[in-house]
Amino acid sequence: GPKGYGDVIWSVLTYKPDSHITFTYESFDGEEGFPGALSVAVTYMLIETNKLGVKFEAKAHNKATPVNLAQHAYWNLGGHNSGDILSHELQIFGSRITPVDDELIPTGELTPVKGTPFDFLELHKIGDRINELPK
Repeated sequence: GPKGYGDVIWSVLTYKPDSHITFTYESFDGEEGFPGALSVAVTYMLIETNKLGVKFEAKAHNKATPVNLAQHAYWNLGGHNSGDILSHELQIFGSRITPVDDELIPTGELTPVKGTPFDFLELHKIGDRINELPK
């Protein structure tokens, strides 16, 4: 919907330091124009060394409803008020992206990232090629 779950207040269900945190949200029947009450949970897990896992769950309660949960968290590893993230180094083991059209709807294609500004197969700074990205 127009508001989105990123703009609602979530509750903490479980928390274990150095392990995980689980947030929950109860969406009411008709919220954002969607039918049915929905329980939503997201768990952020620390896995091994320097790995983050994210698990989404959604359960419709009283009627079928479409749901498409996506990860849109942004992290500044320098901490609050430490500036931008352009000097952070990042590696993503993802060899393809799903391009979008002019309305930001995925086209269904799978395009290789190799040699593009989206190529993080090798470790490099986020800001190295940011000016090459399309708007």
